[in-house]
Amino acid sequence: MTLKGYGVLEEGPGRALAIVTAILLVGLPAWLGTAGCGKLAEKAMEKAAEKAIESGGEGDADVDLSKVKMTIKGKDKTGSYQMDISGEGGVALPDDFPADVPLYSDHKIVMANKMPGGGMILYQTGGSVSEVYAYCKQGLESQGWDIQMETQTDKYHSLHAQKEDGGRTATIGVVYDDEKGSTMVTTTYAARR
Repeated sequence: MTLKGYGVLEEGPGRALAIVTAILLVGLPAWLGTAGCGKLAEKAMEKAAEKAIESGGEGDADVDLSKVKMTIKGKDKTGSYQMDISGEGGVALPDDFPADVPLYSDHKIVMANKMPGGGMILYQTGGSVSEVYAYCKQGLESQGWDIQMETQTDKYHSLHAQKEDGGRTATIGVVYDDEKGSTMVTTTYAARR
């Protein structure tokens, strides 16, 4: 995804981090199923991901796959970035997550990606797609966000909003995950450069 002018995946961790993220997310269920099966395999996976990020010219990277949690950290010409993914205990909300962007009350953050100028979180909740979407939309509007685009299907709702206090943006996608039997919410936030 590229949000021109917003800094999210436009520069910085860029292609290499996006590729590694996609590979690790696709492999995450298998990795979670084998967590604890061997430190050697864990270290090999960490080194392979680090090398892929660093070979893309994206700066130094540190990947940690301990305790059913994965952390990718790096630094490049635009600043520091960090991605946390967890299969069990959840991930902490990034310290720069905007206070005026709503999170559905019953949630567990499973992934957080912090980059210069913005980031993204993925969380799981027991609420229905329509309940969670309505809650998030109303929460943004009550905080002065302008909803600029909406998409709705049976199992997926999304919106893109902008706030005039400096051109910040937020994109929220809500989808029902049949396999997990729960609703997954992606929230991306960025400050316009």
